[in-house]
Amino acid sequence: MYDSQAGTPLEGFAEFAAAAAAEGAVLLRNDGQMLPLAPERPLSLFGRTQINYYRSGTGSGGAVNVVSSTTLLQAMRARNGVRLNTQLAGLYERWVEQHPFDNGGGGWAAEPWYQQEMPLSDEQIRQARAFSSQAVIVFGRTAGEDRDNADVEGGYRLTADEMNLLHQVCGEFDDVAVVLNTAGLIDLSWAD
Repeated sequence: MYDSQAGTPLEGFAEFAAAAAAEGAVLLRNDGQMLPLAPERPLSLFGRTQINYYRSGTGSGGAVNVVSSTTLLQAMRARNGVRLNTQLAGLYERWVEQHPFDNGGGGWAAEPWYQQEMPLSDEQIRQARAFSSQAVIVFGRTAGEDRDNADVEGGYRLTADEMNLLHQVCGEFDDVAVVLNTAGLIDLSWAD
């Protein structure tokens, strides 16, 4: 009888993948030397992708089986010394429960390029700023086979909701880092 190993991680592959991911991260700019994050400084984390991050593409690139996964929010909570804005994190968790990840129905390449972003009022942004002077915003994108990226909002470009969040946070916080959770290209003209 045939014993298929399909979908079974190869020995040592998890360690290799972790090393490749660490080496594959790209720091585009570090104005004001905000990074690395100082453990003693409180931090507000924005963007639903802190919970619903992308670890694969679409089509065949979406057929990724992992032994374990950690969201950015989980990793920040587990990191010793990080003083995370738990009120803001809880707000995102409750919103994501009410607005679950859209997989497009689960069909081949049906998943949309982005996930709906949680709208925040100016007052909610000010409350987060009262907790911390530094913020991290996380935006995510996917694309791939039969679902190639396009020069549209939610694809190559940020959505109006994402741009609004970016402007709100940058308008209130002293130090802002933007994390782009994407394996593909994304417009960065807003970064200037």
